[in-house]
Amino acid sequence: MSPRSISFSALVLVACSAASTEDRAPRPNILLITLDTLRADHLSCYGYPVATSPRIDAFAAAATRYAQCFATSSWTVPSHASLFTGRHPFEHGAYSYDVDVLQRNVYPLDHDHLTLAEVLAQEGYTTGGIVCNTTYLDPYFQLNQGFETWDVERDRAEGVNARALRWIDGWIDEHGSGVEGGKPFFLFLNYLDTHRPYNTTPKAGEAQFRRKSKDLLNAMIERVLVEGQPAGDLADELIPQYDRAVRNVDAALGELFEALVERGLWDDTVIVLTSDHGEYFGEHELVEHSKDIYVEGLAVPLIVKRPYQTEGEVVTTPASLVDVPRLILANLGRELEERLAARFRYVPGNHPILAELHYSRSKDLLSPDYGQRFRRVRTALYDGGYKYIHSSDGADELYRLADDPGETRNLIDAEPALAAELAVKLAAIQSRDRWDPGPPPRVAIDPGQLSEMQALGYAGEEDYAGEEDHAGDADHAGDADHAGGADAGGERRDQPNR
Repeated sequence: MSPRSISFSALVLVACSAASTEDRAPRPNILLITLDTLRADHLSCYGYPVATSPRIDAFAAAATRYAQCFATSSWTVPSHASLFTGRHPFEHGAYSYDVDVLQRNVYPLDHDHLTLAEVLAQEGYTTGGIVCNTTYLDPYFQLNQGFETWDVERDRAEGVNARALRWIDGWIDEHGSGVEGGKPFFLFLNYLDTHRPYNTTPKAGEAQFRRKSKDLLNAMIERVLVEGQPAGDLADELIPQYDRAVRNVDAALGELFEALVERGLWDDTVIVLTSDHGEYFGEHELVEHSKDIYVEGLAVPLIVKRPYQTEGEVVTTPASLVDVPRLILANLGRELEERLAARFRYVPGNHPILAELHYSRSKDLLSPDYGQRFRRVRTALYDGGYKYIHSSDGADELYRLADDPGETRNLIDAEPALAAELAVKLAAIQSRDRWDPGPPPRVAIDPGQLSEMQALGYAGEEDYAGEEDHAGDADHAGDADHAGGADAGGERRDQPNR
């Protein structure tokens, strides 16, 4: 049976009705999953011609898939901050800033912002986070607000599953697997397999595969960013490596979902599957992510399973990561949803779709070959089938998405009146409730953090003579797109919410 199309408003009515049915849990468990750096168009259920995601496809076939979902930025911290607060980067202020020295150039999420975890904890939910991105989901960035536990450890997907099931089994021991009489849970999982250098910690015999992936990425950076040449055969070699990482995390998710069924938790759990950003493979003369806000860096999957949902649905209205808190709350029963929804501003399907990138990581900004290109602020507005990009360096862009989904034909000179209209609209939106993060902090990178960056290729050993490379051949670390992380070395850290 093909999934049926459904509007946002109809979907909310369905969710509220289902959540309030007497024989179903008014307060279901909630599982929120981000697959770091996963492009939507590399999943089969989003039209990818390669069979990368059979388990995710099966999940989507009995859930609600959002055909167009856009991250609010093209890297980890601002996108996760939007996911948790329901606010755009200009409203929450957790983004990067300009620097002239190698340092951690990112504002943490201010404690004055209310997060989904905080709201759910106040309503009696047991909250926990299990994450692999040891650099940018480190407690320093304060994205763990509201989580009773925050387990940070570099891992591949199988390890995340094991940690998640230990957490869930502990919750069952304390509260039971049924929904009556016990505290429901809100569990956040972050998988890193699809982040450079792909697949994270290698299994036995995979080191050569991962070294090839890392070498290909470095060669693409040299060819595309430094020399300004097309990626060509390098992209042809690298994309299958990325797809292998997608298959790896897909298989792990299938095992996790089976474990939820075995524990009697599947029906009474809201499951949200998404990503924080995409990845570039030479498109727009870009490699990796965190450097710009074209479609390859922003289009992410969003799949939501309601309690007891068995029929697949497809929402074609464009969505954003800021929609996720209210999409979750819509499943908690009408009274609770109505009471809590006001804490999150944006009504799904009825707000502007924006994306922002404030500069880039300090290593990029300091590059003598291409750093100046990324020393700017870029903001995109999706409106009426167009995408308008305002750039602080004056390089504005305009695309008609219906006939140019890849955003390759800039119409800024061909349609100046429309561009001016959208510029005014964007400025008006961003004039409301803009967050002032204050003066940029000056936070140096310690040697452990630097070794994580070097392991990912985000800081070259030749530029930092005398620094010991602790990474060896492991080739894995958290999302070191921007320099930082309060702790380093990849050790496990269980952290309280504050």
